Amino acid sequence: MVGAGAIYGEDALQVATTVKLVRTLWIIPLSLVIAYTNKNSQKNSIRFPWFILFFVLAIVFANFFPDFHATYEHFTWFGKRGMVIALFLIGSNITVSEIRKSGPKSFVLGIVLWAVIAGGSLFFITR
Repeated sequence: MVGAGAIYGEDALQVATTVKLVRTLWIIPLSLVIAYTNKNSQKNSIRFPWFILFFVLAIVFANFFPDFHATYEHFTWFGKRGMVIALFLIGSNITVSEIRKSGPKSFVLGIVLWAVIAGGSLFFITR
């Protein structure tokens, strides 16, 4: 949404960014409502989604320390890469315990096969 707003100029970018931030902030009450409605009937308490606290702390920290903007961009880059990995693992139903169980040889084999296929594809495309 922000990328599309940037195409149309500075005013559209500001509106798109505001809309995205408001939509993102809705994660907080929505998560609390979902946690409350899905609470275990045996327990009378809900499990607090701790990521919300970290999310709010990150917002407050970034607001009080705007001089670290370059560092925040690095965190954004890492966050996007982490999200890609998380979505891949969710989509392929791979868990961390399964990765540990398969061992380092399987991991190395996957990386080597990826490198061979990527290199071969590049070779044949540029030929």
